[in-house]
Amino acid sequence: QNHIQGGSSNVILGETDTIAATGANYNLISGRTNKIAGSAASNGNIISGINNYSEGSSSAIFGQSHTDSSNYTLISGDNNTIGTNSHGSAVFGRDNTNRSVGSNSGMYNLTAGYGNSNFGDRGAIAGDRNTMQGGVSNFIFGGFDTIVSTTSDFNLISGFRNKIGESADYNAVFGSEHIDSASYSLVAGRGNIVSPGMQHAAVLGRWNQAVSNAFLVVGNGTSNAARNNLFVVTNTTTSGGKVIYSAPLPTYATDAGADADANLPNGAFYKLTGSRAVYQKP
Repeated sequence: QNHIQGGSSNVILGETDTIAATGANYNLISGRTNKIAGSAASNGNIISGINNYSEGSSSAIFGQSHTDSSNYTLISGDNNTIGTNSHGSAVFGRDNTNRSVGSNSGMYNLTAGYGNSNFGDRGAIAGDRNTMQGGVSNFIFGGFDTIVSTTSDFNLISGFRNKIGESADYNAVFGSEHIDSASYSLVAGRGNIVSPGMQHAAVLGRWNQAVSNAFLVVGNGTSNAARNNLFVVTNTTTSGGKVIYSAPLPTYATDAGADADANLPNGAFYKLTGSRAVYQKP
């Protein structure tokens, strides 16, 4: 049995559906065991599906087992939640949550996929079990990625198991298993670390060692336990200019030895035993 507590121009097409707000108007329910609760301002909603709950206004819900507590929202799928004050948000998929945390309202977000948690403002998540703890205009596309701070803004993550740390802003992270704790940085590859002292840095490659005050780091480690850098450019200034260093170059007893090494390509750099000079194979 359907029940309309009050209001005007409400329509129910289904069974055991309820419009409980006494002043709710212009609502449409189609399906089973759906409910529009809230207050007299719960107007203009559309619900189609099973076991959905709405207490906002001007929202649309399609699917089953959704909970919507905000206005001007759109939900489609299974068991998604939009919390209070998270107005203007859209959620698609299954087991996703969009809600406010602390000073973040959760407004104007887009969340799509499975098991994502979006607690920021004006951001987007797409993928599998990503978490955005807060911030403004953050974007995550991937799986198991995390923005851990409620105050990190304007970040982009694309990949798998990446993390942007506390109060880190304006970063772009691509790849997998990176940890970025600085601002204004670019990270690409696998398993790289950007420490708080590496603002404005670009870190490429894999499994680098963090270098404070670095502008550019190319990692060539093999695992988290075996980190190494192939090439580093720092912002450290000496009497001769900026500090640049690389992994040890191959060393030969003579130039003839370098020329004879087929594994050393033409144009590659090398050193001679006992000399600080750098040579290039012709």
